[in-house]
Amino acid sequence: MHADDEIRLILDGSGFFDIRDPKDKWVRICVEKGDLITLPAGSYHRFTTDDKVDRTYFFLLHKNIPLEVLAERVLNIFFYFLGLQTK
Repeated sequence: MHADDEIRLILDGSGFFDIRDPKDKWVRICVEKGDLITLPAGSYHRFTTDDKVDRTYFFLLHKNIPLEVLAERVLNIFFYFLGLQTK
């Protein structure tokens, strides 16, 4: 659970976000490369890959992310899509 809304862009792979609804029931949302999902502040959520992949890459944004962290994440996305390794 997080204090701020989250935005996640699925860069590669696929899987499931499970999120609790207001009645405390889990709702499963299937995501794959190119999907964008927002998770409301204060919501319980979890992620798991599906049986198609062993890992999923996504870009995470939230309101209080420090600028230097955001810049590093953006650069990592460019390197990822260029096929270059970082760190």
